[in-house]
Amino acid sequence: MSATPIEDQLKNGEKLIWSGKPNPEELAGAHAGAVLMGIACISFAIIWHQVVFQNVTIGATGIVMDSVQVVTWLFAGLGSIFLSIPLFVYLIGAHYMLYAVTNKRLMIIRLFPTASVQSFPINDVFQVNSTVLYGMGNLLFDLPGVKQNHLQAYPGFYGIPSPLRIAEVFNTLKHPEHAKRSAEEKNKLKDYMERKKQDPQWNKKPSINKVPVPSSHLHLMMEKKTGEIVIRD
Repeated sequence: MSATPIEDQLKNGEKLIWSGKPNPEELAGAHAGAVLMGIACISFAIIWHQVVFQNVTIGATGIVMDSVQVVTWLFAGLGSIFLSIPLFVYLIGAHYMLYAVTNKRLMIIRLFPTASVQSFPINDVFQVNSTVLYGMGNLLFDLPGVKQNHLQAYPGFYGIPSPLRIAEVFNTLKHPEHAKRSAEEKNKLKDYMERKKQDPQWNKKPSINKVPVPSSHLHLMMEKKTGEIVIRD
């Protein structure tokens, strides 16, 4: 039986905990900055053509005319590439991308145009930030030295079901001692609620019966408070 693309990436002692696929729409939406850059490049190409190319003097040499045309087509081509990025990413996310969480790292696996793997060791990720809407959402990795790039999606899992559950899995792997303490506290609370449900009187504070204090004791208490020494028969 042949191994899956994720199993092929597992190392010795590494266990697969969760795997999934991105929502292609969410993944393409993360590259919206490329669309803006494409619009800007094409707009520049149009303005350059209208303002510069149309106003070149009649006596200009062929080299000048060719240079102006090269700039126009260069920015037009560059803009077209930027505009096509979200569509390309959509197709990759829909058919050729996998996500995985193991006991050692987070993985983003791409199968096209060439097989590639982005690995993020658990200890190298500061934390994960999740966004949820109707049960689906994103899980972004907070990594050292990585800044937001408007042309490229921030490293993370996009459009996955129950991202909060995956974030909890990451926190358990990142801080096992905290997870163990949290589990113990949850078990104690669960036991307390079960016992209280079975016996409503359990752990109820006993009522305090007020006992009248004799007048002689009251005098003694007042004398101690004021610091006076009074000898009574």
